[in-house]
Amino acid sequence: MSKEINWYKNPTKKTLIIFGLLWLVSNMLLVLALTDLFTESILKTNNILITPYIIGSTSAVLGLYLRYYKKNNIKLNFKTAD
Repeated sequence: MSKEINWYKNPTKKTLIIFGLLWLVSNMLLVLALTDLFTESILKTNNILITPYIIGSTSAVLGLYLRYYKKNNIKLNFKTAD
């Protein structure tokens, strides 16, 4: 049986960089399109359907970064003393 690599449960630094940049670009383009280059409010009733998408994508990317931090921090803290 082969080990499957799960990029969400065991993220690498490369995965963090790729998804961080994708998140930044996609959310900036959404905000620019919704607000007509920051001349309107993002909280208008027309934009209320896209706002949960922005919040959801932010929470997913934060979860990815937290998993990476926990994975690396646990490995550093639990060294055995000889």
